[in-house]
Amino acid sequence: MKLNRFEVLSRDEISKIHESSLDVLWKVGIAVRSDAALRMLEEAGCTVDHGKNLARIPRQLMEESLKWVPSNIALYDRDRKGSLDHGGENTYAWSGNVGTYVLISASGERRTATVEDVGKFARLADALENIHVVGIQVVPQDVRGPLGEVMSAHFMFANTSKHVYFCQTDPKVAKTQFDMARAVLEGKELAKYPIMTCLVDPTTPLSWDKGPVEILIESSRAGVPCIVASCPTSGGTAPTSMAGTLVVQNAEILSGVLISQLVNRGTPVIYGTASLILDMHQGRAVLGTPETVALRIAITQLGKFYSLPTQAIGPDSDSHCLDEQNAWEKIMTAAAGISSRANIIMNAGMFASGLTVSYEQLVIDNEILGWLFHLLKGIEVSTETLAIEQIAQAGPGGHFLRGDLQFATRRLRAEYWTPGISCRWAYEKWVKTGGKDVAKTAKEKADEIRQRHEPAHLEVDTDRELGRIVEHFKGTVV
Repeated sequence: MKLNRFEVLSRDEISKIHESSLDVLWKVGIAVRSDAALRMLEEAGCTVDHGKNLARIPRQLMEESLKWVPSNIALYDRDRKGSLDHGGENTYAWSGNVGTYVLISASGERRTATVEDVGKFARLADALENIHVVGIQVVPQDVRGPLGEVMSAHFMFANTSKHVYFCQTDPKVAKTQFDMARAVLEGKELAKYPIMTCLVDPTTPLSWDKGPVEILIESSRAGVPCIVASCPTSGGTAPTSMAGTLVVQNAEILSGVLISQLVNRGTPVIYGTASLILDMHQGRAVLGTPETVALRIAITQLGKFYSLPTQAIGPDSDSHCLDEQNAWEKIMTAAAGISSRANIIMNAGMFASGLTVSYEQLVIDNEILGWLFHLLKGIEVSTETLAIEQIAQAGPGGHFLRGDLQFATRRLRAEYWTPGISCRWAYEKWVKTGGKDVAKTAKEKADEIRQRHEPAHLEVDTDRELGRIVEHFKGTVV
């Protein structure tokens, strides 16, 4: 039997947040800084003040649009050989995105990220069994802006065959990346075989800037799945109360769902979040706290209330190094998402409140996620696993080191987790092998994977076409 789902809200409390969100969308409205989006909302029945770029969304329209969104989304890998079904109780781990710095372990210092790091992180994630979807782990500082985003997409497609996702800053970038995905698909329909996902963020509180909302429109037109991820900071860009934060967050996500469905009814949308709180003592937004853990669980409950695929962030930490604080915050934030059955847990490889990444952190997070995914399986109770026959054979005072070898082998494979970097050696053996902590072990494994792992190669013509698309885009931005 699997473990019960984590919950922090009752059905009645979810209903109150839902009703309050609908009231906010109608009585307060949401700012939309795009003439195209405002016209579309007005034509659908929203009350629009073009002077203030404000749209008030009627309850009936909002509730009707929620019926059009698919509750399960199949995301394909680069080769269309398999799909990950995001919906129901399925949970998948996605690597993080948009880190600015890379930690250099030997010195403990940070350096700015490069476009080459994008490919190296993708190659590492491609080899890690508990990282199911790969994102642009870093924002390259050597090739900045839209060109850096397009070049990063080329590095991604070339270094992993897993499903990829992008957080674009410009609709032109999104269109170009869609063209790149179509080139990889070699003429197959992108909407039928979505090998990429977009992630867009409204601007809290209750606003859509021109770039994100028009990226949402473009992804919806193309039939590309899109995560609408509200990122409020309780006490800063959202009310200090967590319930109030959930109302703002929910209203923002629902407005994005509506816009996507007005563009293309039935287009896949994922209900997402990246909740933070404002630490009043330090004056900075943080995400490895008990409050943000509760918000992760609550927002997953809300998404499931609407029967939408859900996304939560984790494993996360506010620590600036790979220490004990990093470990406990990573475990708790990942456990919140996995145990509440969010369909996506996103941010593996990141720490320092999302600003820093490291290769060894991605390996460590892969280990943490494997541990938690195994725990989620719970305990199987069946005629075989009750093991009455084996207990009788051993008898009082006996042992189980001998006996039914086939039974033991079967159960070991089915029920026991095999660690990748966790130390289970006796002290003497640990000392003899160098007495390394897990960060050093993870670095060695990351280095080994990056040197030896060869992701499935792109076809030569496909890679050449991606290069052509990058060069054409470069000519439009220079």
